[in-house]
Amino acid sequence: MELFEWLTKDNVTFVLSIISFIGTASGWGYFWLTTHKKLSMKISDYNWNSKGLLVYFQITNHSRIPIAINDISVIIDQHEFHCAEIPTKVLETTRRIGKEVISRNEFFSVAFPLNLSALCGAHGYLYFRFEPEMFQPAPSKAYFVVRTNRGKAWKTLLPLEKVLH
Repeated sequence: MELFEWLTKDNVTFVLSIISFIGTASGWGYFWLTTHKKLSMKISDYNWNSKGLLVYFQITNHSRIPIAINDISVIIDQHEFHCAEIPTKVLETTRRIGKEVISRNEFFSVAFPLNLSALCGAHGYLYFRFEPEMFQPAPSKAYFVVRTNRGKAWKTLLPLEKVLH
């Protein structure tokens, strides 16, 4: 008999409203976890020369939504420099045997926008054109700012360790 005394219209309504609240809150939590921007970036190599900074980078989209990267810039000594958006020839290698050219490779900087699918990554060269004499010696770390189609810019401090030859 006690169970039937507890099953009143008010108690059933209260239990249903709590279940609805938990369902809605978990739905919003799942939506936020799957749609927020989560990126990681790594600089593998870099070259600091008389024309600017060349970096070989890897970027990974850890979120479950596609992201378009519109721009990447570097901040050195509170000066912000944007990378070349149009692919620029940044590196050329030639292999010879004697005087005969066996192979020739040209490497270009990445084209923007850089589209990353969900849980996907990309890599390539970024070229920042400026006068390196402004920043002698070359910094060991630099801030990189990644601008995407998903909210505000993402800023990260990355080490510049391995020199590209």
